Amino acid sequence: MKMHISRDKLRRDIRQDVGLDTDAGIPIQDTGMLKLFVDSKDTRVGEKILQTETVELKHAFGTLIRQLRRERGLNIETLAAKLTIQVEELRAIEHDPNLDPRPRTIHKLAQFFKLPALELMKLSGVAETHDHSFSDQALKFAASSDDLSSLSKKERAILHAFVKFLSSQK
Repeated sequence: MKMHISRDKLRRDIRQDVGLDTDAGIPIQDTGMLKLFVDSKDTRVGEKILQTETVELKHAFGTLIRQLRRERGLNIETLAAKLTIQVEELRAIEHDPNLDPRPRTIHKLAQFFKLPALELMKLSGVAETHDHSFSDQALKFAASSDDLSSLSKKERAILHAFVKFLSSQK
């Protein structure tokens, strides 16, 4: 079956009701029915998927970057300058699990900290992971990390164990 919907019709529909998502096909007004087709952990709102597991992974990503930065004795401004990224973006990566970091930034962080870029992409929520052991390790790391001014021996050991785990995922 071939659909015959012109660009003009789609543009007209978008202009008429800017509050509706319009794609090829009819506008979706009731997203409740979509829950039948989506994993129970996921909630679809328009095109965005909100997953609690993704937010938790992003929290682990922020914690990892913050601790690696602190271990090297760098402040946010210095690291941002070394990576040629904005201070606000780095601060948001470390503290806002709802941020969607740019892939370019993730690659720069991976290069700087000598970590596999794909694993950081998974942690940051940019790439999906269906590996539950990966998620479990990330959540254990984040849960056992504290935000003290300097890393304790235990935090340093946990950080190094997690970095070793990430590096072994290649």
